[in-house]
Amino acid sequence: MKHQDALAHLNREIARTRVAMLKEAWVLACAPAIFALGAWLAVNLLGLPDLLAPMVASLLAIAALGGIGSLLFRGMVKRARPGLREARLRLAREAQLEMGVFEALEDHPSRLDPAGVALWQRAQAGAQAAAKAVQARRPHYDVQRLDRLGLRYVVLLAFCLGLVAAGPRIGQRLFEAMLPDPGPLLGDRALTIEAWAVPAPYTGAAPIAMSERIGNSLALAPKAEITVRVAGPRGAPVLHFDAGRFSQTLKLKRAADGAYEGRITIARRGVLRLVRFHEKARWRLAPKRDLAPAARFESEPVVEGDQLRFGWSASDDYGVEALVLRLTPKEPPPGLVGAAPVDVPLEGLPSGAKQGGGVAELSLLSHPYAGLEVLARVVAIDAFGQEGVGPVAQIKLPQPIFLQPLARAAMEIRKEILLERRAFAPAPAAIAFARFIVRGPGQAAEEVFVYTDDADPRIERAPPAIRAAARKLDALTAAPQDGYFRDFAVYAGLRGAAGLLAVTRETDDLAAPAQVLWDVAMRAEYGDSADARRALDEAQKALAEALRSGASQEEIAALSRKLQEAARKYVEALRQEALRENRTAESQENQGQQQTSVTRDEIQELLKEVQRLSEAGKKEEAAALLDKVTSLLANLQVQLSQGPGDGQDGGEGKTEKDFGLDALSDAIGGQRALNDDTRAAGAGQGDPKSGQQSGESGEGKDGKDGKDDTSGEGAPGQSAGKPQSAQALADRQKALQRALEAAKSRAEGKGASDASGRLGEAGKAMAQAEEALRRGDFAGAQRAQEGALGGLRAAAEELAKALRSKAEAKDPNGRGVRDPLGRDAAGSVGDGDATKVPVERELQRSREILQDLRKRASDPEASETERAYLRRLLDQFHDSE
Repeated sequence: MKHQDALAHLNREIARTRVAMLKEAWVLACAPAIFALGAWLAVNLLGLPDLLAPMVASLLAIAALGGIGSLLFRGMVKRARPGLREARLRLAREAQLEMGVFEALEDHPSRLDPAGVALWQRAQAGAQAAAKAVQARRPHYDVQRLDRLGLRYVVLLAFCLGLVAAGPRIGQRLFEAMLPDPGPLLGDRALTIEAWAVPAPYTGAAPIAMSERIGNSLALAPKAEITVRVAGPRGAPVLHFDAGRFSQTLKLKRAADGAYEGRITIARRGVLRLVRFHEKARWRLAPKRDLAPAARFESEPVVEGDQLRFGWSASDDYGVEALVLRLTPKEPPPGLVGAAPVDVPLEGLPSGAKQGGGVAELSLLSHPYAGLEVLARVVAIDAFGQEGVGPVAQIKLPQPIFLQPLARAAMEIRKEILLERRAFAPAPAAIAFARFIVRGPGQAAEEVFVYTDDADPRIERAPPAIRAAARKLDALTAAPQDGYFRDFAVYAGLRGAAGLLAVTRETDDLAAPAQVLWDVAMRAEYGDSADARRALDEAQKALAEALRSGASQEEIAALSRKLQEAARKYVEALRQEALRENRTAESQENQGQQQTSVTRDEIQELLKEVQRLSEAGKKEEAAALLDKVTSLLANLQVQLSQGPGDGQDGGEGKTEKDFGLDALSDAIGGQRALNDDTRAAGAGQGDPKSGQQSGESGEGKDGKDGKDDTSGEGAPGQSAGKPQSAQALADRQKALQRALEAAKSRAEGKGASDASGRLGEAGKAMAQAEEALRRGDFAGAQRAQEGALGGLRAAAEELAKALRSKAEAKDPNGRGVRDPLGRDAAGSVGDGDATKVPVERELQRSREILQDLRKRASDPEASETERAYLRRLLDQFHDSE
């Protein structure tokens, strides 16, 4: 080995020895602090600070960390700093090398004579040989000198046990050990944590208490709302939910009682943690899986007239929330390429039902895809938002047929709008606006910007079909003064649709002008009755849905009253159209049309029967009867009677209404309802359905007392379904008396003096009943009311006689008069040719029906409402036994 190489090797070993000595010094200096830190971490991993009060635990943590820091500081200050000489000495000692070797390698010959150089070279050779064998040793940590009792093994064992005890919370507890909780120092008291999970209602699962299961795993319903309340902290804790890539954070809010509260919805697996500086609670949540629903056609969709009919079925593990028929054009026109399918809601499956099926009958005449070949699918949607799409069926939707030119034009424009779903062109970057300066009294000037459409004519950005539709609307309404528009509502509707198209910004806004055009087409085709028919359909759908979904009796009663009112307005609208068009029964017969006669009273009674059945708990029967009434109203056509003298006597009245029988029938029905309510109030129990069944009460033995009319005061239904006080009953009696005065005046004007006298007697009896009710004398009021009811019946008979006399005087041949709907008016006498004598089988059937009614009326399990109704029904057939 050369001299320089030996010297370099020796210097490297000296440096290594010096590093080893520095390490030993560092370890010896930090060993006390390391032992203390290990002990403190072991204590925290074992969870021992959780057993102390929060303030004590925080102070203990601060003290422990302070002590560890001081030990570390002392060790660093007092640690040894080995130098070069100490490193040489240690290397020589460890390598058993004489110190002269270091000096020999660094020495130079003092004389250059041959003998001196030879001696130096000999010494160099020996030193180089000795240096070659020198090797620095590794650091030697003499911990035994510091820990003679072996406490380091105790600390190591405690630390290992702490790791096992901490489990998944190792990181959190180590963090808490190194960072003391500042909450108690800031005023936090001991935290009281209350937590519970409320599953979504559609799951039907019970709530779960989480307060006693902190740190555990919980199995939840597929979707649950978790509420956490924390009492004690001065600041707001935070909820953290971690579910892999998905995380959610919620800061709790202070409630009225001072506690902090927060709600978070969980629908996936994850860990929920409550944090206030440190983690205060955690739960591992595992919601169950919610399977997607299933739906399909049970029978292929077929088109029957204007109706689409098909059978369907649907199921879901937690319940089907909604059911739709999804329609997609088979060969979409250019405007519908890439457009989203259109969903049509289906009815028949109660919300939340796990499985079910039925037959759907849909009128899709107003559907955007009417007249197109479409691909249809039944889609079930659960409360979780998942969809179950059934197999596809191909059908062609029916399309409406309009005969009026304006209606056809409106429908053609509407179709162009609905078959265009391409996007509008982007708006220009700059939009013009008008700038105004507003300065109110005592106010500073304020700039107001009113944006205009001058720089952004949105119709110019519309697809071609929309622009064409706008031009057609402008052309169609260009000259309204030419008399083409006989109905101003049609013209106003078309202009309104044009205005909506002009301000349309995007494709989704086209639904509004399309709906306006549909309404215009219906108005142009059907006239005033279109609005009434629409209101009737909406009322019928609302009541049908309430019956299917098991709504409360109060809601069903309210919807029934709305349906009755809508039916009344619809029939009246049809009657007005018949008057304008002079549509008579004779003209209908000449056209070969056979019409079934039905009166407004009969329609109202059918609707009341629907309500009675629902109140008796017979929802299926009520729904079936409602479907029949709906079909009856859908095919209803009003025709005027062509009685004798019609159009020849100046239009003098010939019907019951002209003689006051309608008003008198209303008064009889109202008085009967008031009698029932007075009797119930006197007995101390009100009939909760009296106000809704009063129409039944008005049917007397003569069968003419059951007319319903909600327009007058004191009419049936005023009790609002609750027992009334004596004063309220007295007010109703006074209202009936006032209505009777009008009927009396009308009878006097028609020369029916006998009827007028009877009405006067009834009026006096009503006045006595009112006075008795004011005094609270229910018994006296009932007696007076019975007298008033008798007077009303007698007056009705007198008016009927007057009607027959007038009919015989005007029609000597005995044809009789017709009511406005083409039937024989009450009291008119025919020739007997149309009289049908019942056979024995029909008589026997009638007896069986009466016997069944008696059994049901005496059934103790039936409700009081149903039994009262059956008793009143039996009273009508008392004379026929």
